[in-house]
Amino acid sequence: MALKIEYQVREQLQELLNHAGFNSQVELTSAHLTEIEQEVVNFLDQLTAFRSHARHQDTAAAQECLVEISLALQHMADHIQAVVPILDEGLDIADDA
Repeated sequence: MALKIEYQVREQLQELLNHAGFNSQVELTSAHLTEIEQEVVNFLDQLTAFRSHARHQDTAAAQECLVEISLALQHMADHIQAVVPILDEGLDIADDA
């Protein structure tokens, strides 16, 4: 079921990218954006859980949440690093840095 929903989300993002006039590597871009979106949700869930566990002084659970937060951030960073150049190129955004 989750895979079907992920595919639908990715498909919807492809449509939206096309509607926005983005035509460069649409399938790959939508795949990265879908992964980022999923990890953002996971990150926020884990951050909320971390706060709760830390407030209740449940050190082990709080640390477990921090591990999950770190993994989510690393996963997001990988996809962000992969998709930003595609977006920049497709949108003709110059890198002046």
